[in-house]
Amino acid sequence: LFLWQQASSQADVRRRFSLWWLLLLQIVAVIVSALALAQPGLVGRGVPDRVIIIDASASMAATDPDGMRLVKAVSGAAELAAAGGRVALIRAGTDAVVVFPLGADQAEFSRALAGLVASDASADLDRALELAGSVAAEAEVHLFTDSGPPAHSGYRWHGVAGGGHNLGITSFELGPQQAFIAVTSSWPQPRTVTVTLERDGQLAGSTELLVPAAGQGNVTFPTDGQVGLFRASLLAPQDDALQLDDEAWAGSRQLNVYVADESEPLERALAAVPGVVRVASAGAADVVVARTGRQLPETTASLLLFAPRSSQPEYLEVRDWNQADPLLRFVDLIDSQVGLDPAWQPEPEPQQRVLARSADLRPVLLAYSQAGRQVVELGFDPVQSDLIFRPAFPALIANVLDSFRGQASLRLGQLLPEGASLAGSPASHARVPGVYSYPGGQVTASLLSVSETRLPGPGPTALPPGEPGTVQEDAAAGDSNLTAWLLLALPLILLLEWLLWSRRSARPVRA
Repeated sequence: LFLWQQASSQADVRRRFSLWWLLLLQIVAVIVSALALAQPGLVGRGVPDRVIIIDASASMAATDPDGMRLVKAVSGAAELAAAGGRVALIRAGTDAVVVFPLGADQAEFSRALAGLVASDASADLDRALELAGSVAAEAEVHLFTDSGPPAHSGYRWHGVAGGGHNLGITSFELGPQQAFIAVTSSWPQPRTVTVTLERDGQLAGSTELLVPAAGQGNVTFPTDGQVGLFRASLLAPQDDALQLDDEAWAGSRQLNVYVADESEPLERALAAVPGVVRVASAGAADVVVARTGRQLPETTASLLLFAPRSSQPEYLEVRDWNQADPLLRFVDLIDSQVGLDPAWQPEPEPQQRVLARSADLRPVLLAYSQAGRQVVELGFDPVQSDLIFRPAFPALIANVLDSFRGQASLRLGQLLPEGASLAGSPASHARVPGVYSYPGGQVTASLLSVSETRLPGPGPTALPPGEPGTVQEDAAAGDSNLTAWLLLALPLILLLEWLLWSRRSARPVRA
Protein backbone atom coordinates (compact mmCIF):
# COMPACT_ATOMS: atom_id res chain seq x y z
CA LEU A 1 0.00 0.00 0.00
CA PHE A 2 3.05 2.36 -0.15
CA LEU A 3 1.73 3.95 -3.36
CA TRP A 4 -1.48 4.89 -1.60
CA GLN A 5 0.41 6.29 1.39
CA GLN A 6 2.58 8.39 -0.94
CA ALA A 7 -0.43 9.64 -2.85
CA SER A 8 -2.18 10.65 0.37
CA SER A 9 0.81 12.60 1.69
CA GLN A 10 1.22 14.49 -1.60
CA ALA A 11 -2.43 15.49 -1.88
CA ASP A 12 -2.64 19.25 -1.49
CA VAL A 13 -6.09 19.98 -2.80
CA ARG A 14 -9.47 19.79 -1.27
CA ARG A 15 -11.54 16.85 -2.33
CA ARG A 16 -15.18 16.09 -1.92
CA PHE A 17 -14.21 12.56 -0.93
CA SER A 18 -11.32 10.76 0.62
CA LEU A 19 -8.77 9.04 -1.57
CA TRP A 20 -9.48 5.87 0.38
CA TRP A 21 -12.74 5.41 -1.55
CA LEU A 22 -10.66 4.55 -4.60
CA LEU A 23 -8.80 1.91 -2.64
CA LEU A 24 -12.08 0.50 -1.40
CA LEU A 25 -13.46 0.23 -4.94
CA GLN A 26 -10.33 -1.59 -6.13
CA ILE A 27 -10.60 -4.03 -3.21
CA VAL A 28 -14.24 -4.66 -4.12
CA ALA A 29 -13.21 -5.26 -7.75
CA VAL A 30 -10.71 -7.92 -6.64
CA ILE A 31 -13.36 -9.59 -4.46
CA VAL A 32 -15.87 -9.61 -7.33
CA SER A 33 -13.26 -11.18 -9.64
CA ALA A 34 -12.58 -13.94 -7.10
CA LEU A 35 -16.29 -14.65 -6.69
CA ALA A 36 -16.75 -14.78 -10.46
CA LEU A 37 -14.01 -17.44 -10.72
CA ALA A 38 -15.88 -19.52 -8.09
CA GLN A 39 -18.99 -19.50 -10.34
CA PRO A 40 -21.58 -19.17 -7.55
CA GLY A 41 -25.29 -19.73 -8.12
CA LEU A 42 -28.66 -19.39 -6.44
CA VAL A 43 -30.81 -22.53 -6.33
CA GLY A 44 -34.38 -21.63 -6.97
CA ARG A 45 -35.97 -25.07 -6.44
CA GLY A 46 -35.90 -28.07 -4.11
CA VAL A 47 -34.94 -31.68 -4.79
CA PRO A 48 -35.29 -32.38 -8.55
CA ASP A 49 -37.56 -35.05 -10.04
CA ARG A 50 -35.77 -38.29 -10.83
CA VAL A 51 -36.47 -41.14 -13.27
CA ILE A 52 -34.66 -44.35 -12.32
CA ILE A 53 -34.09 -47.06 -14.94
CA ILE A 54 -33.05 -50.53 -13.78
CA ASP A 55 -31.72 -53.10 -16.24
CA ALA A 56 -33.79 -56.30 -15.85
CA SER A 57 -31.85 -58.57 -18.20
CA ALA A 58 -30.88 -62.02 -16.96
CA SER A 59 -27.25 -61.08 -16.29
CA MET A 60 -28.48 -58.67 -13.59
CA ALA A 61 -29.49 -61.80 -11.62
CA ALA A 62 -25.83 -62.88 -11.50
CA THR A 63 -24.08 -62.95 -8.14
CA ASP A 64 -20.63 -61.34 -8.14
CA PRO A 65 -18.12 -61.49 -5.26
CA ASP A 66 -19.55 -58.19 -3.99
CA GLY A 67 -23.20 -59.27 -4.26
CA MET A 68 -26.07 -59.76 -6.69
CA ARG A 69 -26.16 -57.15 -9.45
CA LEU A 70 -29.88 -56.45 -9.17
CA VAL A 71 -29.60 -56.02 -5.39
CA LYS A 72 -26.82 -53.46 -5.89
CA ALA A 73 -28.99 -51.57 -8.40
CA VAL A 74 -32.03 -51.61 -6.10
CA SER A 75 -29.92 -50.37 -3.19
CA GLY A 76 -28.56 -47.47 -5.27
CA ALA A 77 -32.07 -46.58 -6.45
CA ALA A 78 -33.37 -46.59 -2.88
CA GLU A 79 -30.63 -44.18 -1.82
CA LEU A 80 -31.59 -41.76 -4.59
CA ALA A 81 -35.26 -41.93 -3.64
CA ALA A 82 -34.45 -41.36 0.05
CA ALA A 83 -33.22 -37.85 -0.82
CA GLY A 84 -36.87 -36.85 -1.28
CA GLY A 85 -38.74 -35.39 -4.20
CA ARG A 86 -40.75 -37.16 -6.85
CA VAL A 87 -39.36 -40.28 -8.49
CA ALA A 88 -40.38 -42.73 -11.27
CA LEU A 89 -39.17 -46.28 -11.91
CA ILE A 90 -38.69 -47.97 -15.32
CA ARG A 91 -37.94 -51.67 -15.82
CA ALA A 92 -35.69 -52.16 -18.87
CA GLY A 93 -36.16 -55.68 -20.23
CA THR A 94 -37.10 -56.94 -23.67
CA ASP A 95 -39.35 -53.88 -23.54
CA ALA A 96 -39.28 -50.81 -21.29
CA VAL A 97 -42.14 -50.56 -18.78
CA VAL A 98 -43.00 -47.88 -16.22
CA VAL A 99 -43.56 -49.83 -13.00
CA PHE A 100 -43.91 -46.72 -10.80
CA PRO A 101 -45.16 -43.43 -12.28
CA LEU A 102 -43.72 -40.11 -11.15
CA GLY A 103 -44.74 -39.59 -7.52
CA ALA A 104 -43.51 -39.00 -3.97
CA ASP A 105 -44.98 -42.07 -2.20
CA GLN A 106 -41.83 -43.68 -0.77
CA ALA A 107 -43.66 -46.79 0.47
CA GLU A 108 -45.16 -47.54 -2.96
CA PHE A 109 -41.83 -46.90 -4.64
CA SER A 110 -40.10 -49.33 -2.25
CA ARG A 111 -42.69 -52.01 -3.06
CA ALA A 112 -42.14 -51.46 -6.78
CA LEU A 113 -38.39 -51.85 -6.27
CA ALA A 114 -38.88 -55.05 -4.26
CA GLY A 115 -41.03 -56.52 -7.05
CA LEU A 116 -38.35 -56.22 -9.75
CA VAL A 117 -37.12 -59.49 -11.26
CA ALA A 118 -34.08 -59.74 -13.55
CA SER A 119 -34.68 -62.51 -16.09
CA ASP A 120 -35.08 -61.22 -19.65
CA ALA A 121 -32.93 -62.48 -22.50
CA SER A 122 -32.12 -58.87 -23.44
CA ALA A 123 -32.59 -55.28 -22.26
CA ASP A 124 -33.67 -52.45 -24.55
CA LEU A 125 -31.83 -49.62 -22.79
CA ASP A 126 -32.28 -47.17 -25.67
CA ARG A 127 -36.05 -47.59 -25.49
CA ALA A 128 -35.94 -47.13 -21.70
CA LEU A 129 -34.05 -43.83 -22.03
CA GLU A 130 -36.56 -42.59 -24.60
CA LEU A 131 -39.41 -43.58 -22.30
CA ALA A 132 -37.77 -41.71 -19.40
CA GLY A 133 -37.85 -38.50 -21.43
CA SER A 134 -41.58 -38.90 -22.04
CA VAL A 135 -42.30 -39.65 -18.36
CA ALA A 136 -40.63 -36.43 -17.11
CA ALA A 137 -38.80 -34.26 -19.62
CA GLU A 138 -37.01 -32.09 -17.03
CA ALA A 139 -36.15 -34.86 -14.56
CA GLU A 140 -32.76 -36.33 -13.75
CA VAL A 141 -32.39 -39.78 -15.35
CA HIS A 142 -30.35 -42.47 -13.61
CA LEU A 143 -29.56 -45.79 -15.33
CA PHE A 144 -28.47 -48.81 -13.28
CA THR A 145 -27.03 -51.57 -15.49
CA ASP A 146 -24.19 -54.06 -15.82
CA SER A 147 -23.70 -53.06 -19.47
CA GLY A 148 -21.71 -50.13 -20.79
CA PRO A 149 -23.36 -46.70 -21.14
CA PRO A 150 -25.61 -46.35 -24.23
CA ALA A 151 -24.78 -43.58 -26.69
CA HIS A 152 -27.21 -41.09 -25.22
CA SER A 153 -26.76 -37.89 -23.23
CA GLY A 154 -28.63 -36.32 -20.38
CA TYR A 155 -28.53 -39.24 -17.93
CA ARG A 156 -26.31 -40.66 -15.22
CA TRP A 157 -24.87 -44.14 -15.72
CA HIS A 158 -24.43 -46.39 -12.66
CA GLY A 159 -22.44 -49.56 -13.41
CA VAL A 160 -23.16 -52.55 -11.14
CA ALA A 161 -21.19 -55.30 -12.90
CA GLY A 162 -18.75 -57.27 -10.79
CA GLY A 163 -16.20 -59.97 -11.45
CA GLY A 164 -18.45 -63.05 -11.53
CA HIS A 165 -17.96 -65.93 -14.02
CA ASN A 166 -20.57 -68.18 -15.53
CA LEU A 167 -21.36 -71.33 -17.51
CA GLY A 168 -24.70 -71.70 -19.27
CA ILE A 169 -26.70 -73.38 -22.04
CA THR A 170 -26.89 -71.06 -25.04
CA SER A 171 -28.39 -73.41 -27.67
CA PHE A 172 -30.78 -76.37 -27.45
CA GLU A 173 -32.23 -77.83 -30.65
CA LEU A 174 -34.07 -81.04 -31.42
CA GLY A 175 -33.15 -82.65 -34.74
CA PRO A 176 -34.72 -85.65 -36.46
CA GLN A 177 -32.59 -88.16 -34.55
CA GLN A 178 -30.60 -86.17 -32.00
CA ALA A 179 -30.59 -83.24 -29.60
CA PHE A 180 -27.90 -80.57 -29.90
CA ILE A 181 -26.74 -78.61 -26.82
CA ALA A 182 -24.18 -75.78 -26.70
CA VAL A 183 -22.61 -74.58 -23.44
CA THR A 184 -20.86 -71.19 -23.28
CA SER A 185 -18.38 -70.11 -20.62
CA SER A 186 -17.08 -66.75 -19.38
CA TRP A 187 -14.47 -68.38 -17.13
CA PRO A 188 -10.84 -67.48 -17.90
CA GLN A 189 -9.84 -71.15 -17.66
CA PRO A 190 -11.33 -74.41 -19.05
CA ARG A 191 -14.09 -75.96 -16.95
CA THR A 192 -15.66 -79.41 -16.95
CA VAL A 193 -19.42 -79.57 -16.50
CA THR A 194 -22.00 -82.40 -16.41
CA VAL A 195 -24.69 -82.09 -19.09
CA THR A 196 -27.88 -84.18 -18.94
CA LEU A 197 -30.91 -84.67 -21.19
CA GLU A 198 -34.35 -85.74 -19.94
CA ARG A 199 -37.42 -86.76 -21.96
CA ASP A 200 -40.79 -86.54 -20.21
CA GLY A 201 -39.01 -86.56 -16.86
CA GLN A 202 -36.87 -89.62 -17.62
CA LEU A 203 -33.09 -89.50 -18.05
CA ALA A 204 -32.21 -89.82 -21.75
CA GLY A 205 -28.47 -89.14 -21.54
CA SER A 206 -25.64 -87.67 -19.49
CA THR A 207 -22.02 -86.75 -20.23
CA GLU A 208 -19.05 -84.73 -19.01
CA LEU A 209 -18.26 -81.76 -21.26
CA LEU A 210 -15.01 -79.79 -21.27
CA VAL A 211 -15.77 -76.15 -22.11
CA PRO A 212 -12.78 -74.05 -23.29
CA ALA A 213 -11.78 -70.86 -21.49
CA ALA A 214 -14.15 -68.06 -22.51
CA GLY A 215 -15.41 -70.37 -25.26
CA GLN A 216 -18.12 -72.84 -26.20
CA GLY A 217 -18.48 -76.62 -25.97
CA ASN A 218 -21.03 -78.71 -27.88
CA VAL A 219 -22.61 -82.09 -27.21
CA THR A 220 -25.29 -84.19 -28.96
CA PHE A 221 -27.55 -86.90 -27.55
CA PRO A 222 -29.40 -89.49 -29.68
CA THR A 223 -33.19 -89.25 -29.43
CA ASP A 224 -34.02 -92.23 -31.72
CA GLY A 225 -36.81 -90.28 -33.33
CA GLN A 226 -38.80 -90.09 -30.11
CA VAL A 227 -41.11 -87.19 -29.34
CA GLY A 228 -41.91 -85.65 -26.00
CA LEU A 229 -40.93 -82.85 -23.65
CA PHE A 230 -37.14 -82.50 -23.41
CA ARG A 231 -35.13 -80.74 -20.72
CA ALA A 232 -31.39 -80.03 -21.01
CA SER A 233 -29.53 -79.13 -17.84
CA LEU A 234 -26.02 -78.74 -16.55
CA LEU A 235 -24.47 -79.15 -13.13
CA ALA A 236 -22.63 -75.86 -12.83
CA PRO A 237 -19.73 -75.19 -10.45
CA GLN A 238 -20.66 -74.01 -6.97
CA ASP A 239 -19.30 -70.51 -7.63
CA ASP A 240 -21.21 -70.16 -10.91
CA ALA A 241 -22.70 -66.65 -11.03
CA LEU A 242 -26.02 -67.26 -12.87
CA GLN A 243 -28.61 -70.04 -12.59
CA LEU A 244 -31.18 -68.94 -15.21
CA ASP A 245 -29.12 -70.50 -18.02
CA ASP A 246 -28.48 -73.84 -16.28
CA GLU A 247 -31.49 -75.45 -17.98
CA ALA A 248 -33.36 -75.21 -21.29
CA TRP A 249 -36.56 -76.76 -22.61
CA ALA A 250 -37.88 -77.96 -25.97
CA GLY A 251 -40.93 -79.97 -26.94
CA SER A 252 -41.99 -82.20 -29.78
CA ARG A 253 -45.50 -83.71 -30.02
CA GLN A 254 -46.90 -86.48 -32.21
CA LEU A 255 -48.24 -85.30 -35.57
CA ASN A 256 -51.07 -87.14 -37.37
CA VAL A 257 -50.67 -86.89 -41.16
CA TYR A 258 -53.18 -87.83 -43.86
CA VAL A 259 -51.78 -88.29 -47.38
CA ALA A 260 -54.54 -87.60 -49.91
CA ASP A 261 -52.31 -87.90 -53.00
CA GLU A 262 -49.46 -90.38 -53.17
CA SER A 263 -45.93 -89.08 -53.73
CA GLU A 264 -43.07 -91.47 -53.09
CA PRO A 265 -40.43 -88.76 -52.38
CA LEU A 266 -42.79 -87.02 -49.96
CA GLU A 267 -43.64 -90.27 -48.18
CA ARG A 268 -39.95 -91.08 -47.70
CA ALA A 269 -39.35 -87.60 -46.27
CA LEU A 270 -42.37 -87.93 -43.97
CA ALA A 271 -41.16 -91.29 -42.68
CA ALA A 272 -37.82 -89.73 -41.68
CA VAL A 273 -39.45 -87.11 -39.43
CA PRO A 274 -39.79 -88.22 -35.78
CA GLY A 275 -43.27 -88.34 -34.28
CA VAL A 276 -45.18 -88.53 -37.59
CA VAL A 277 -48.08 -91.02 -37.66
CA ARG A 278 -50.07 -91.80 -40.81
CA VAL A 279 -53.86 -91.72 -40.32
CA ALA A 280 -56.64 -92.94 -42.62
CA SER A 281 -58.88 -89.86 -42.71
CA ALA A 282 -58.51 -86.11 -42.99
CA GLY A 283 -60.80 -85.58 -40.01
CA ALA A 284 -58.29 -87.24 -37.66
CA ALA A 285 -55.28 -85.49 -39.15
CA ASP A 286 -53.18 -82.55 -37.97
CA VAL A 287 -51.68 -82.23 -41.48
CA VAL A 288 -53.10 -83.08 -44.89
CA VAL A 289 -50.74 -83.70 -47.82
CA ALA A 290 -52.44 -83.19 -51.20
CA ARG A 291 -52.01 -81.86 -54.71
CA THR A 292 -52.91 -78.22 -55.35
CA GLY A 293 -56.53 -77.83 -56.47
CA ARG A 294 -57.87 -81.03 -54.85
CA GLN A 295 -61.24 -80.71 -53.11
CA LEU A 296 -60.73 -81.64 -49.47
CA PRO A 297 -63.33 -82.37 -46.79
CA GLU A 298 -63.94 -79.77 -44.11
CA THR A 299 -60.94 -79.86 -41.81
CA THR A 300 -58.88 -77.55 -39.64
CA ALA A 301 -55.67 -79.44 -40.43
CA SER A 302 -52.65 -77.66 -41.84
CA LEU A 303 -51.96 -78.24 -45.53
CA LEU A 304 -48.82 -79.32 -47.39
CA LEU A 305 -49.64 -78.87 -51.08
CA PHE A 306 -47.63 -79.75 -54.18
CA ALA A 307 -48.33 -79.04 -57.86
CA PRO A 308 -49.77 -81.71 -60.17
CA ARG A 309 -47.26 -83.44 -62.43
CA SER A 310 -46.72 -81.49 -65.66
CA SER A 311 -46.67 -83.26 -69.02
CA GLN A 312 -44.14 -80.76 -70.38
CA PRO A 313 -42.31 -79.27 -67.39
CA GLU A 314 -40.03 -76.28 -67.79
CA TYR A 315 -36.91 -76.96 -65.73
CA LEU A 316 -35.52 -73.85 -64.07
CA GLU A 317 -32.84 -73.19 -61.50
CA VAL A 318 -33.78 -71.89 -58.06
CA ARG A 319 -31.98 -68.57 -57.86
CA ASP A 320 -33.31 -66.86 -54.74
CA TRP A 321 -34.58 -68.15 -51.39
CA ASN A 322 -35.16 -66.65 -47.96
CA GLN A 323 -32.43 -68.25 -45.87
CA ALA A 324 -33.58 -66.38 -42.74
CA ASP A 325 -37.02 -67.99 -42.75
CA PRO A 326 -37.39 -70.84 -40.20
CA LEU A 327 -38.91 -73.09 -42.89
CA LEU A 328 -35.62 -72.95 -44.81
CA ARG A 329 -33.31 -73.59 -41.87
CA PHE A 330 -30.46 -75.88 -43.01
CA VAL A 331 -32.02 -75.93 -46.52
CA ASP A 332 -29.48 -75.25 -49.27
CA LEU A 333 -31.16 -74.71 -52.65
CA ILE A 334 -28.09 -73.60 -54.60
CA ASP A 335 -27.98 -75.00 -58.17
CA SER A 336 -31.19 -76.98 -57.59
CA GLN A 337 -33.57 -77.55 -60.51
CA VAL A 338 -37.38 -77.68 -60.38
CA GLY A 339 -39.85 -78.57 -63.15
CA LEU A 340 -42.58 -75.95 -63.44
CA ASP A 341 -45.74 -76.12 -65.51
CA PRO A 342 -45.59 -73.31 -68.11
CA ALA A 343 -49.08 -72.32 -66.98
CA TRP A 344 -47.86 -71.85 -63.40
CA GLN A 345 -47.83 -68.06 -63.14
CA PRO A 346 -49.15 -67.26 -59.66
CA GLU A 347 -49.48 -63.74 -58.34
CA PRO A 348 -48.64 -63.93 -54.62
CA GLU A 349 -51.06 -62.11 -52.34
CA PRO A 350 -49.75 -59.66 -49.71
CA GLN A 351 -50.23 -62.13 -46.84
CA GLN A 352 -48.27 -64.86 -48.63
CA ARG A 353 -44.55 -65.36 -47.99
CA VAL A 354 -42.53 -66.22 -51.07
CA LEU A 355 -39.79 -68.50 -49.74
CA ALA A 356 -38.07 -69.30 -53.05
CA ARG A 357 -38.13 -68.15 -56.67
CA SER A 358 -36.97 -69.60 -59.96
CA ALA A 359 -34.55 -67.95 -62.37
CA ASP A 360 -37.46 -66.15 -64.09
CA LEU A 361 -38.70 -64.92 -60.67
CA ARG A 362 -41.70 -67.24 -60.50
CA PRO A 363 -42.46 -68.33 -56.89
CA VAL A 364 -41.73 -72.02 -56.36
CA LEU A 365 -42.37 -72.16 -52.60
CA LEU A 366 -45.10 -70.29 -50.74
CA ALA A 367 -46.26 -70.13 -47.11
CA TYR A 368 -49.47 -68.50 -45.90
CA SER A 369 -52.50 -68.81 -43.65
CA GLN A 370 -55.91 -69.80 -44.97
CA ALA A 371 -59.08 -69.92 -42.88
CA GLY A 372 -57.04 -70.05 -39.70
CA ARG A 373 -54.75 -72.90 -40.79
CA GLN A 374 -51.18 -72.93 -42.04
CA VAL A 375 -50.45 -73.76 -45.68
CA VAL A 376 -47.13 -74.51 -47.39
CA GLU A 377 -47.34 -74.89 -51.17
CA LEU A 378 -44.74 -76.33 -53.54
CA GLY A 379 -45.05 -75.01 -57.10
CA PHE A 380 -43.72 -78.30 -58.54
CA ASP A 381 -44.13 -82.05 -58.21
CA PRO A 382 -41.21 -83.38 -56.11
CA VAL A 383 -40.64 -86.10 -58.72
CA GLN A 384 -39.91 -83.41 -61.31
CA SER A 385 -37.05 -81.90 -59.32
CA ASP A 386 -33.53 -82.87 -58.33
CA LEU A 387 -34.28 -81.71 -54.78
CA ILE A 388 -35.32 -85.24 -53.82
CA PHE A 389 -31.67 -86.31 -54.27
CA ARG A 390 -30.38 -83.60 -51.94
CA PRO A 391 -30.37 -83.28 -48.12
CA ALA A 392 -32.31 -80.05 -48.63
CA PHE A 393 -35.59 -81.88 -49.36
CA PRO A 394 -35.97 -83.94 -46.14
CA ALA A 395 -34.72 -80.90 -44.18
CA LEU A 396 -37.43 -78.75 -45.80
CA ILE A 397 -40.19 -81.28 -45.02
CA ALA A 398 -38.94 -81.63 -41.43
CA ASN A 399 -39.02 -77.86 -40.96
CA VAL A 400 -42.52 -77.62 -42.41
CA LEU A 401 -43.88 -80.34 -40.12
CA ASP A 402 -42.16 -78.83 -37.09
CA SER A 403 -43.89 -75.53 -37.84
CA PHE A 404 -47.22 -77.40 -38.03
CA ARG A 405 -46.72 -78.94 -34.58
CA GLY A 406 -47.41 -75.61 -32.90
CA GLN A 407 -44.89 -76.42 -30.15
CA ALA A 408 -43.70 -72.87 -29.60
CA SER A 409 -40.52 -71.95 -27.75
CA LEU A 410 -39.95 -68.54 -26.22
CA ARG A 411 -36.96 -66.72 -24.76
CA LEU A 412 -37.15 -65.38 -21.23
CA GLY A 413 -38.90 -62.04 -21.02
CA GLN A 414 -41.27 -62.58 -23.93
CA LEU A 415 -45.06 -62.27 -23.63
CA LEU A 416 -46.93 -65.54 -22.99
CA PRO A 417 -50.24 -66.58 -24.57
CA GLU A 418 -53.32 -65.42 -22.71
CA GLY A 419 -54.17 -67.59 -19.73
CA ALA A 420 -50.69 -69.11 -19.43
CA SER A 421 -49.48 -70.51 -16.12
CA LEU A 422 -46.42 -72.26 -14.72
CA ALA A 423 -47.08 -75.06 -12.21
CA GLY A 424 -50.54 -73.60 -11.63
CA SER A 425 -49.37 -70.02 -11.09
CA PRO A 426 -50.65 -67.45 -13.65
CA ALA A 427 -47.96 -65.67 -15.66
CA SER A 428 -48.01 -62.91 -18.25
CA HIS A 429 -44.33 -63.11 -19.24
CA ALA A 430 -41.78 -65.93 -19.24
CA ARG A 431 -39.63 -65.07 -16.22
CA VAL A 432 -38.12 -68.49 -15.42
CA PRO A 433 -37.24 -71.48 -17.64
CA GLY A 434 -39.97 -74.10 -17.81
CA VAL A 435 -43.14 -75.32 -19.49
CA TYR A 436 -46.07 -72.89 -19.47
CA SER A 437 -49.59 -74.23 -20.07
CA TYR A 438 -52.39 -72.25 -21.67
CA PRO A 439 -55.88 -73.19 -22.98
CA GLY A 440 -54.55 -73.91 -26.48
CA GLY A 441 -51.54 -76.03 -25.50
CA GLN A 442 -48.08 -75.56 -24.03
CA VAL A 443 -45.08 -73.35 -24.65
CA THR A 444 -41.52 -73.78 -23.41
CA ALA A 445 -39.29 -70.93 -22.24
CA SER A 446 -35.49 -70.78 -21.96
CA LEU A 447 -32.82 -68.08 -21.74
CA LEU A 448 -30.52 -69.20 -24.60
CA SER A 449 -28.58 -65.91 -24.82
CA VAL A 450 -24.83 -65.87 -25.40
CA SER A 451 -24.49 -62.22 -24.36
CA GLU A 452 -26.29 -62.77 -21.04
CA THR A 453 -24.44 -66.00 -20.27
CA ARG A 454 -21.07 -64.32 -20.86
CA LEU A 455 -22.03 -61.69 -18.23
CA PRO A 456 -21.14 -58.09 -19.10
CA GLY A 457 -18.01 -57.19 -17.14
CA PRO A 458 -17.20 -54.12 -15.06
CA GLY A 459 -17.38 -50.91 -17.07
CA PRO A 460 -15.88 -47.45 -16.46
CA THR A 461 -16.29 -46.18 -12.92
CA ALA A 462 -16.44 -42.51 -13.95
CA LEU A 463 -17.21 -40.66 -17.14
CA PRO A 464 -15.90 -37.21 -18.08
CA PRO A 465 -18.44 -34.41 -18.67
CA GLY A 466 -19.99 -34.46 -22.12
CA GLU A 467 -19.46 -38.19 -22.64
CA PRO A 468 -22.46 -40.54 -23.08
CA GLY A 469 -23.91 -41.41 -19.71
CA THR A 470 -23.21 -38.09 -17.96
CA VAL A 471 -25.77 -35.58 -16.83
CA GLN A 472 -25.85 -32.39 -18.83
CA GLU A 473 -24.62 -29.40 -16.80
CA ASP A 474 -27.35 -27.03 -17.99
CA ALA A 475 -28.88 -24.84 -15.27
CA ALA A 476 -32.19 -26.22 -14.06
CA ALA A 477 -35.39 -24.25 -14.29
CA GLY A 478 -35.61 -21.78 -11.39
CA ASP A 479 -31.82 -21.71 -10.78
CA SER A 480 -29.66 -18.57 -11.29
CA ASN A 481 -25.99 -18.45 -12.19
CA LEU A 482 -24.38 -15.40 -10.50
CA THR A 483 -21.16 -15.52 -12.52
CA ALA A 484 -22.53 -13.41 -15.36
CA TRP A 485 -23.82 -10.75 -12.94
CA LEU A 486 -20.45 -10.58 -11.15
CA LEU A 487 -18.58 -10.24 -14.44
CA LEU A 488 -20.96 -7.45 -15.42
CA ALA A 489 -20.44 -5.65 -12.09
CA LEU A 490 -16.64 -5.79 -12.36
CA PRO A 491 -16.21 -3.27 -15.23
CA LEU A 492 -18.83 -1.00 -13.65
CA ILE A 493 -16.79 -0.85 -10.43
CA LEU A 494 -13.61 -0.14 -12.35
CA LEU A 495 -15.38 2.53 -14.39
CA LEU A 496 -16.63 4.26 -11.24
CA GLU A 497 -13.13 4.17 -9.75
CA TRP A 498 -11.70 5.75 -12.94
CA LEU A 499 -14.36 8.50 -12.95
CA LEU A 500 -13.61 9.41 -9.33
CA TRP A 501 -9.89 9.54 -9.98
CA SER A 502 -10.38 11.62 -13.15
CA ARG A 503 -12.52 14.17 -11.33
CA ARG A 504 -9.88 14.54 -8.59
CA SER A 505 -7.07 14.93 -11.14
CA ALA A 506 -9.02 17.58 -13.09
CA ARG A 507 -9.50 20.00 -10.13
CA PRO A 508 -7.16 23.07 -10.16
CA VAL A 509 -4.42 23.29 -7.54
CA ARG A 510 -4.90 26.15 -5.04
CA ALA A 511 -1.93 28.50 -4.35
